[in-house]
Amino acid sequence: AARAEVFLPPHGAAMFAVRRLDSAHPAYLGSNLHFSQGLELNDWLPRPDGLSLHLDRPGRAQGFIDLYLPRPPRSAQIDESPLTWQQIAADCYRLNVAFQHQAGLTIEY
Repeated sequence: AARAEVFLPPHGAAMFAVRRLDSAHPAYLGSNLHFSQGLELNDWLPRPDGLSLHLDRPGRAQGFIDLYLPRPPRSAQIDESPLTWQQIAADCYRLNVAFQHQAGLTIEY
């Protein structure tokens, strides 16, 4: 299991999202784009060889999304431009995103 350390200032707060995981299918783990940990996710289309998803936020959004993927990504794009990612835990990846209002992401694995 991954170990996360969270340091909060006095009177600070932390929010955590708890989701069921099926290791055979991708999962949206959360982001720093909205405190709901998922309200920004507008569409989710898993495929045998990857995943397509759509993000929707008012104004300009910049941050990251975290995904569980059953296999390592071979490529990732945001609105047809290359997207960077890093592995943050076993089978979990952080993708850096920046967009205005809406973005379509495609991940191939």
